[in-house]
Amino acid sequence: MSQDNLRISVNGICCGNSIVRAQKAIKAIEDVNKVRIDLANKLAHIEGGPDPEAVVAGLIGAGFPAVYEPAG
Repeated sequence: MSQDNLRISVNGICCGNSIVRAQKAIKAIEDVNKVRIDLANKLAHIEGGPDPEAVVAGLIGAGFPAVYEPAG
């Protein structure tokens, strides 16, 4: 799959522990290469080629309400 950069809005992230849990949920998704969580803006920046809906579903399953924000 092609290399993409996704931005996912993630609620419920408030501390280092929740960042680790969110990163673990995202990294479990196929084709994720790198994850960076922006705590101040509640955003997950994801490099790779994962299906955005799979990432959102994984975050929701881990207890983090999430929304895909397409670039543009």
